[in-house]
Amino acid sequence: MDDIERRSALTGTPRSVLCDQVAIHLARGFHRSELTFEFCDAIVNDIFGVVTSAEGDWPALFYQVYCAFDEGEYEHRDRPDEDPVEVYTRPYITQIVTGLLPSSN
Repeated sequence: MDDIERRSALTGTPRSVLCDQVAIHLARGFHRSELTFEFCDAIVNDIFGVVTSAEGDWPALFYQVYCAFDEGEYEHRDRPDEDPVEVYTRPYITQIVTGLLPSSN
């Protein structure tokens, strides 16, 4: 995504930090049902392409969020009759978001 590269250059913020910030926004928005699975999944997939083509370490939080949305993309063999977004993605995102929230919330 050219936007990530441009923002990184303009702000002097490392690409990995920006990817994690976007991941936090997507995870919180999905958790609060403000953003759809399809929207969030599309964004993390686009950013995944940027991250895999770049040199350096994987942004850890971004990768967790990416994996959470990836789990909702397909029917799982062990649960073919269940919605993978509800069975896998939503609980995974809840765990991620709960870990991000300050203890006062």
